[in-house]
Amino acid sequence: MRTETSFRCEKGHCFDIAKEGYVNLLLSSQHSSVKPGDSPEMSRARRDFLSGGYYKNLADALSDEIRSFEIKNGSLLDACCGDGYYTSILHENTGLDVYAFDISKDMVKFAAKKNKALNCFVAGIHSIPLFDGSMDVITRIFAPSNDAEFIRVLKRGGRLITVTPGREHLMELKEILYETPYYNDEEIKTFDGAAPEKRMRVRNEFRVDGEKALNDLFKMTPYYYKTSPKDAEKLKGINSLSLTSDFIISEYRIKK
Repeated sequence: MRTETSFRCEKGHCFDIAKEGYVNLLLSSQHSSVKPGDSPEMSRARRDFLSGGYYKNLADALSDEIRSFEIKNGSLLDACCGDGYYTSILHENTGLDVYAFDISKDMVKFAAKKNKALNCFVAGIHSIPLFDGSMDVITRIFAPSNDAEFIRVLKRGGRLITVTPGREHLMELKEILYETPYYNDEEIKTFDGAAPEKRMRVRNEFRVDGEKALNDLFKMTPYYYKTSPKDAEKLKGINSLSLTSDFIISEYRIKK
C-alpha cells in the first residue's frame, strides 16, 4: 500500500519515499557492504559521460524495438538501471509505465531526479520486489543477470532484452591501455524458460574530446577494475580519441 510518504507491505514493513522520489527496498540482509554498488565517484562518472549523448544511438535502437511490440498500457522494468540515462529515454519514447532499480542508492537517486515519472527503487537483482508476471518488458543493459527472477517477474509472452558489448566495443581504448588488446566474446546467452527471438548489432564511430570525458568513460567500464595503475597512467595527457561503440541487442520471449 502506498501513502504520500511511504510504502507499507502486508507484513508491516514500512519504506519511506525519499525527497528525490525513490524508495529503498533493499533489506539489510540482502547486501554485504554498508554502501553496495558503484561508488559515488563511479556513479558521477557514468552520469556525466552518458549525458554527453555518446550512446544515444543505443537508446534510440532500444526504443524503436520496444515500440515495435505495440504494447498498450504496458510496463517495463530496467534492471540495474544505473543513473537512469537509458531508462528515461525509454520512458519518453515508448509511453510505457517504467520501473527501475539498482543496488546503488547513488545511482537510483540520479535516476529519480532525472525523470520524476519513473518508478525508482533500490533493490538487488537476486530478489526483485515485484509481483510474479507483472512486467511486459525487462531491459538488462550491461548488467548482471538473474534468469529465474527475470522470468518470474515477466508476463507470459513478455520480452527480455539484453545489451552486451560487441566484439570491437571500445577497441581503440584497449589498444592504449594494454600490450595485447583483446576482442570481446559475443557468446549467445541462453535463458531457461525464454526463447531467443532476435539479435542485432548497433555500431557507431564517435569522438570523445577532453581528458575528463575520457576518464569518465574509463571509470564506467570493467577495464577500470582490471587495469593496473601503470597501464591506467597511459590515458594521462590524451585529450581526444576516436572510438567505436559496438553493442549486441538480444531479444527473448518468455515461454511460461
